[in-house]
Amino acid sequence: MRIGSTELGKGRAYVIADVGSNYNGSLEMAKEYIYAAKEIGVDAVKFQTYEAATLLNPFKPGGEPWQAYDVVKKYELPLSWHQELFDHAENMGIEFLTTPFDLSVLDELSRIGIRAFKIASGDLTFSPLLRKVGSFGKPVLLSTGMADLEEVRLAIRTLQENGSRHIALLHCVSNYPPRFEQVNLKAMVTMAERFDVPVGLSDHTSGNTTALGAIALGASIIEKHITMDRQLGTPDAPFAMTVAEFGRMVTDIRNLERALGDGVKVPAEDEREERTWARRGIYARVDIEAGGPLTMENVKFVRPENGVPASEWSRFEGKVLRETLTKDRPLKRDYI
Repeated sequence: MRIGSTELGKGRAYVIADVGSNYNGSLEMAKEYIYAAKEIGVDAVKFQTYEAATLLNPFKPGGEPWQAYDVVKKYELPLSWHQELFDHAENMGIEFLTTPFDLSVLDELSRIGIRAFKIASGDLTFSPLLRKVGSFGKPVLLSTGMADLEEVRLAIRTLQENGSRHIALLHCVSNYPPRFEQVNLKAMVTMAERFDVPVGLSDHTSGNTTALGAIALGASIIEKHITMDRQLGTPDAPFAMTVAEFGRMVTDIRNLERALGDGVKVPAEDEREERTWARRGIYARVDIEAGGPLTMENVKFVRPENGVPASEWSRFEGKVLRETLTKDRPLKRDYI
C-alpha cells in the first residue's frame, strides 16, 4: 500500500499529524502546521473537511438545541482553501490528507489531488460515504473507534465491493483522551491477523507511550493530534501534542524502529570484538607442570577469552599437559 511515493509497511511507520480544529479558523495558521510538520519529520498533515449542516442535526433527540452544532460550525475548513493548502504541502514535500465527512466534497477533494482518504471512526458505518470513497480506488485509512470486528469487516467489504484495493485500519479509542487501560493496543494486532491489511493507531492519549507501544507491536501508521498551543481554545487542543512534543515523538519512533531490528539473533556488528573481552577463557590458577592434569583446582575462568574458551572446559578437564603452563597464562589447544 502506497500513499504518494511512500510505501506503508512494517519497519517504518507512516506518521500523520492531525490538525483537526487547531488551525483555529486561520488559513495562515493551517499553513504553519504544514511547515512545522515537515520540519519535525512527519509524513503527512491531516485536516477535516465538513459542513456542520451535513454532519450534525442542530437539535438533540429530545428537541433541545445541540450546542456541539455551533462549535463544529465554527471550525469548518472552507473547501475553497483546500487547493491552496494542498499546493503548499506539495511545495513543502509533505502529504496533505483530510477526513471528508460529506459525500458532496469527495469529487472536489479528488480533483484537487488528494491521494488517500481518511475515514473517521464515526463514519465506519456510514455506508453511502464508504461506497463513494471506494469508487475512487484510492488508498483508505479507516479508523475503527467504537467498532467491533464484525463492523470492521462490513466496512472493509463495502469499500472493497466498490473499488477499494488498498485499505489500512487504525485502531482507535474515541474518547478525548482515553484512559490507558481503555486503549487495548493488542486489538490492533488482532485486526492485522484477521484482515491481513496494514494496521496502525489513531491515538488520543497524552504523551507517546501508546504510540511507541503500537510501533513495537507492528504498527505501520501513527496518527496523533498536533497543536501550536494546548491553550488555543479549540476542541482538539487540550489533548493534542505540541509541535515540540510531536517532534520528540517522531524521533522516538524512528529510534525505536532502528532498535527493533530484523529479529535475527546474531551479535551486532559493533559487539563482535567485545566478545573477546566480555567472555572467559581458561587460565592457569597456579603453575601446572608438564604431565599434570587440568583440574578445577589449578585453573581459573577469567576474561578475556584467550586460547580455549570457558565453554569448552568439559572437553579439557582431566587432560594432561605436554608442557608446563605457568600461572596466569591462557590454555592453548596444542598444550594438550
